[in-house]
Amino acid sequence: TTTPTQKLDIVGGGMRLQRQAVANKPICDPNAVGTIWLTSAGVGANDKLEICMLGIGSGGSPGTQWMTLVATST
Repeated sequence: TTTPTQKLDIVGGGMRLQRQAVANKPICDPNAVGTIWLTSAGVGANDKLEICMLGIGSGGSPGTQWMTLVATST
């Protein structure tokens, strides 16, 4: 939403995101900028955390894109 009704409030711990399937992920467009999405990869694969952000495309014009962090085992 572009008009949230309250602040995010975390007391006594961390924030937890619900893991979702890729099929439910919204399109990264100007309305979704700031969206944080955790994709569950399932057994034997790495989950992905993505953030929809504004960026500059290869042609130099502004656009939106998912920035992806991928979990790896040590």
